Parts: sequence; structure tokens; C-alpha cells
Amino acid sequence: MTFEYTPENIKKLLIDKPWVKTKQRFDAMPDYTPHVIETLNINEQEWLKFCIDQYDLAEHRWESPKPHYSADGKSLVEANLSLGRNKYNSYELNWGKVGNSNQLLIGMIGNENFKKLKFHPKYILVRLLIKLPGQGVAWHVDEANSFLNLFPELEVTNTNYTQHGKVVRYWFPVTDWQDGHMFQISKTILWNYKQGQVFDIPLGQGHASANAGLTPQYSVALTGLVND
Repeated sequence: MTFEYTPENIKKLLIDKPWVKTKQRFDAMPDYTPHVIETLNINEQEWLKFCIDQYDLAEHRWESPKPHYSADGKSLVEANLSLGRNKYNSYELNWGKVGNSNQLLIGMIGNENFKKLKFHPKYILVRLLIKLPGQGVAWHVDEANSFLNLFPELEVTNTNYTQHGKVVRYWFPVTDWQDGHMFQISKTILWNYKQGQVFDIPLGQGHASANAGLTPQYSVALTGLVND
């Protein structure tokens, strides 16, 4: 479903307020304050070069229902599309699922950094993301379906525990914060962050990102297992 920016459609949108139901759902969630888990030692230029050298391993993604989404997740995407989200304002380059890109990214992060995070060395999914100026990812929650599909032997409970540890989702920027870049987790907007600072995003917690700046926004989403 693609929203057409006609006067009739815009006026109907403002009258019907289809966002109310979704907003009520997220407003009912407990507030969460993210914090820095660790600061990783990464080579910024190595990551920027990877994006060029391994361009063919990137997925080109935008707001649309994906096969692995739950019914709830698909419903949220449909709501976002009805509000005007499309491939021209939600586009991103996304590495980690095509070919050997996940293993290459794991290698760039390195064992010492994963030890800092106390990740199980066998169960890791790294997603490198680029948002170009003018692009953003709408408010949503993560369900870790890509991670669990990658490791089907994991038996996960409704509290996100498996037989090898708890499933966690972390996020870190590849570069220092740039003007116009934004990442929000619950009610906290992250800005003025530093390269390699790792923030936690609890599964099921609302978050979003946007690039209203002049430079590409490079970031990494990490999913793995840790023992409390």
C-alpha cells in the first residue's frame, strides 16, 4: 500500500488520525533508559572501506512487510505505509545476511571486543546499516527473528532466554555523532555519541532512527547471547 500525497488523502489522514491506535500501543510500554554497555575499539576507515569493497553484499531495504515478521510486526508496517512511509524516505543499505557478510563483520569487530560484551562466540549476528540523508526507520520494535532463523537450534522462551544465554540487541555508531543524526530508544534520544559506544535496546522496546543531516549515518546492530 503506497500513500499518495494528494490533497484529499492528506486531509483524510488528518481527520481520521490512523496513528492513534499505534501510539496508544507504544505509550503503554514501560519507559526505558538506555545506557552505554561498553566502548569498542573499532577502525572507522576499515568500516567505511568495507561498505565500498563489499557493496554487492548489501541488501537494499525500505519499509515493507518481510516474510519473517510476526502478524503484529506486519500490522505495524502497514500502519507506517498508510502514513506515507515508502522506499524514498525509509531506504537503507544493510549488510549481514547476504553471502559471508556476517562473518566478515564479526571479524572486523574482533574477539577482544566481543569478550568485552560477553557474547557467546558461536551465536552472533552483525548488521551494518547506512542511512543516507533524508532517510529514516520508523518507530518499531525488534523481535530478533533474523537471528533466531540464522540459529534454528536455539530454543527461546518468552523472556528471551535460550539454552546458551539471553538474546540481546545492542547498537553502536561507526562514526562520532554528526549534525542531524538521531537514534531514539524509548523516550531517550541519543546524540553527541562517540564512535564505538554500545547501547542496549531491549527486545520489544520501541526505537527509531533518522538522518536529517548532510552525511551518511553509519551504525551497527548486534544480536547475540550473553549470560547474566
